[in-house]
Amino acid sequence: DYVNKFLDVVTQLAKSRGYQNAIRSSIGILALYRFGYNDFGKISQIFDCLLPQTDTESVKFTSWCAGQLIHHPNLEQSRYVSHLFTRLMQWARSKGRRARPLAAAYLFDALSTRAGSSAVCFLLQLQSTICQLASHTSTRVLKVTAKAIRTFTRTIIRYGRSDLEDYMTFLFHLSTQMLSLYDPIRKYAALLIIQSLI
Repeated sequence: DYVNKFLDVVTQLAKSRGYQNAIRSSIGILALYRFGYNDFGKISQIFDCLLPQTDTESVKFTSWCAGQLIHHPNLEQSRYVSHLFTRLMQWARSKGRRARPLAAAYLFDALSTRAGSSAVCFLLQLQSTICQLASHTSTRVLKVTAKAIRTFTRTIIRYGRSDLEDYMTFLFHLSTQMLSLYDPIRKYAALLIIQSLI
């Protein structure tokens, strides 16, 4: 009964406005997960309502929480990993007010860190996402994207070594193309990518 009441509070917080409530709800969801609440579908559904955030700190925190929820995923969690990758690719692809590039970059990094064996399955789809994020004009987005690329590269080395050469060729072409442009922000993005691979 106490667990159900706690779940109701977490659900209500998830529906409430304000990044503070989003963080409180995330903490509640993670607490339920850590203490062995066995309905992963229910808590992942509540957590999904919290994504994406726009405030930088809540973006970072909810991405970290996502990584905690799907660490070494089982079958049900692997399906949720696929769902999260689909969402982050949509955020990166969207334009205008629907775009959430910072949330996409942070979640990309978190999923690559905590669910590497699942992340490598999205290598081809993520190439376009990397291009979109690396073409952003925000230096903050570019820095987080470079960190995510570094993490994802390590993930490929560990779980998808056979794809490493093609992946590195893709990054080489992306970097050289951006370096050839007369745009300082593109050159900066290319240098961040190169630095992330050293």
